[in-house]
Amino acid sequence: ASQVSKVEVDMVALAREVYDESLALANLRSRNIELELSDEPLPVMADAAHISEAMTNLISNAIKYTPADGRIVVRVHCRRSKVLFEVEDNGPGIPEEKQERLFEPFYRAVKSSEVEGSGLGLHLVRNIIQRYGGKTHFSSVYGKGSLFGFSLPLVDDLEHT
Repeated sequence: ASQVSKVEVDMVALAREVYDESLALANLRSRNIELELSDEPLPVMADAAHISEAMTNLISNAIKYTPADGRIVVRVHCRRSKVLFEVEDNGPGIPEEKQERLFEPFYRAVKSSEVEGSGLGLHLVRNIIQRYGGKTHFSSVYGKGSLFGFSLPLVDDLEHT
């Protein structure tokens, strides 16, 4: 697994695919999920399967933790030659003292029987994204919601010459 295959992947198209796949789960749990995408393709060098796994993880987390009729926004945009993928929800948020441990394996901020899963999601996301020179980020306001995301270097034309 040390061999990382990197091809040009359009984060916008990929996010749309993952979003479409997540709709069934969102509808099943009556969450409103919206998509805000850049109009331009935003290419990164990565393995599409890995990146879509990371995207799926963040979206399904949001669907799991956001209350019924909660609102989730999936966003892809570009900031300073980085492509950002973000999932924002108006769920319960995460208490500050738990935030620093979120990306540890098996750590779960919510000890809840309602939430299934191994607790490996965020740890996995971070490992995938770091492999492609990216970073994970999140912000959360307890009681207001959370934003989880990652950024990857935008492929610019310099790299093709």
